[in-house]
Amino acid sequence: MSKINFSARNIEDAAGTNSACAVVPIFGSARLSGAAQQLDREAERLLLVGCGDSKGLDRAAAIKFCQTTARALTAGQAKDAIVHLAGYKAKGCSSQWLLGYLARCVVTASYRYTETLSKPAPASQLKRVVVDPGAKISVRAAAIALNAGKHTGHGVNIARDLANLPGNICTPNYLASEARKLARGNRKLTTRILDEKKMRELGMGSLLSVSAGSDEPARLIVMEYKGGKIKDQPYVLVGKGVTFDSGGISLKPGAKMDEM
Repeated sequence: MSKINFSARNIEDAAGTNSACAVVPIFGSARLSGAAQQLDREAERLLLVGCGDSKGLDRAAAIKFCQTTARALTAGQAKDAIVHLAGYKAKGCSSQWLLGYLARCVVTASYRYTETLSKPAPASQLKRVVVDPGAKISVRAAAIALNAGKHTGHGVNIARDLANLPGNICTPNYLASEARKLARGNRKLTTRILDEKKMRELGMGSLLSVSAGSDEPARLIVMEYKGGKIKDQPYVLVGKGVTFDSGGISLKPGAKMDEM
């Protein structure tokens, strides 16, 4: 779980807030807003994010703003920050989406792989982010959106960790174990693991023929999330958790096989 805490708060006096870093979007070549002018005089560290002409703000611009802000915050030394979004409006973007995506970007930007490295990259110092969403969304709704984005980012980072682990650690059994951990303590999520015996009984010959080339036995992971309404149509996602692809070696240049 990400160690960065997110919260929402309406801020009337920007200069009166206590934060190691204040983030303010800047539009075009206009003068600093009132809040930005207050912060320019009072803030310990002020991060101004250029957003271009306010009339041209769209979803693509909002994505860039969130990503740029996240990279700057997680690369800096500030342990906490306040992001002033009261004056930020982009076409085609709801406040919920913007806040959720911002939190997601901050969490994913803080990712550092450490598992098998003797000298991993320094961890991000950021621990707390407060967002002023303005009057266009309630503080409660803003907090829910931030929390959802945080958990989405956490899921992305889990997938990154699994992808970065070497094949002798992240085996099919390891993936199955991680899937069980995700369901542990969550009443809405269940995980079932099918071993090769069960797969043979179900006639899964194609999958078993692929795994036959490996010393590691195959596992089929079935995860069911039951958080929707009773009459909702289910969504089914089917994918491959390939822990090491030994096929096609004879078709690939040998010079790059060590990086596979």
